[in-house]
Amino acid sequence: GGFQLDARILLGNECWLHLVQNWNPESRVNRFLREKGEGLEHIAIETDDIEGDVAHLREIGVPIYQDRIFDANDGYEAFVYPDQLPGLTIELIQSHERAWVYPEDAIDQPLSNDMSLLRLHHLGLVVEDLQQACDRFERLFGLKARDFRNDQGRGFQLDARILFPNQTWLHLVQNW
Repeated sequence: GGFQLDARILLGNECWLHLVQNWNPESRVNRFLREKGEGLEHIAIETDDIEGDVAHLREIGVPIYQDRIFDANDGYEAFVYPDQLPGLTIELIQSHERAWVYPEDAIDQPLSNDMSLLRLHHLGLVVEDLQQACDRFERLFGLKARDFRNDQGRGFQLDARILFPNQTWLHLVQNW
């Protein structure tokens, strides 16, 4: 046996919540659990050229976890740690023959038997400096923020979005 159990909760628009229980004390996931407790540890962004994308990150001086691409059960993966981004690890992932993909029989099916849930709408990320966070996502991944707003939170909040093609977005929020 291994050191990890995995499950997923389907969220529509080909997204899922990956639940992980890991008991290897040296693992990245176990270390996160010890330091921060349960919670969102990373978001995964799919690529079709992980080697090229990791090479790009290395060229601009961004360290990759253990300086390698992992051949994991759910795809080829590389991790960019929170010291490069606001409080969040980004996993770059490229599918391979053993990879989890969104089950075809679940596409366009109801998510819940009890509620009228449709899909993952967005992920919210609180940042200290909105412009700096937007600049980092663009510099590292070429992900350009848009839809800047300052009309939320009674004038004490700035917002921006990074859109993904599956109608999901990353909502960046600065509040004071």
